[in-house]
Amino acid sequence: MNSFRDFCSEKILDACRARHSYIRWGGYGRAFEDPEALIAAILDPMHQLAAKIQLESGCRGEGVGFARSKFSKSKLDVHNMFGIIQDPYFLDREVGEIRTKEKGGYESSHYVSVDTYMELEAFIAAHGSLCGDYRSYLQSINKAAKETGQYHPKRGPHGIKHCFAQRFFKEAILSGKSTTSAEIETSRRCSHRRGDVFRISYSGRR
Repeated sequence: MNSFRDFCSEKILDACRARHSYIRWGGYGRAFEDPEALIAAILDPMHQLAAKIQLESGCRGEGVGFARSKFSKSKLDVHNMFGIIQDPYFLDREVGEIRTKEKGGYESSHYVSVDTYMELEAFIAAHGSLCGDYRSYLQSINKAAKETGQYHPKRGPHGIKHCFAQRFFKEAILSGKSTTSAEIETSRRCSHRRGDVFRISYSGRR
């Protein structure tokens, strides 16, 4: 699976349609068509790491240390790192657990690949924490989006989160999870308390 575009290939969408014919699959909405290409085009290594964590975990920008509010003290440091564990939803894989506090004080666990977790550990060991100015992070993403032909003014960091949500939901469905289970877990991993948020906000164009 080389890219999000490949993941959303017609073959996979056909499988989803066959299982859940009442859902009108398709459309990227706010999600980037090819987030891997986007991330590869981000020049700032710190911004690139933050975007990678967003794509793998479903964090908001503030969850990776880039909050809109100047009053936010959001950052990722050693206190957010909870080690390598078995993914609680997909039991056949190991992941790195990161715990964040995001919008409305919502605290939740997010999961990234072991390689990304180790990269974040090394970054924190070298720099103390992952955090920075939101506008600078937004500019890096928008510049990479323009270079890769994916720019839309309403995307930005939240567009990467939308990529995670669409990818995770489809993966859950194809692994045999029920629609309700997939919606609830996708919403939870995107730091929402209500299980129907995925369907309302993240499921792409209808």
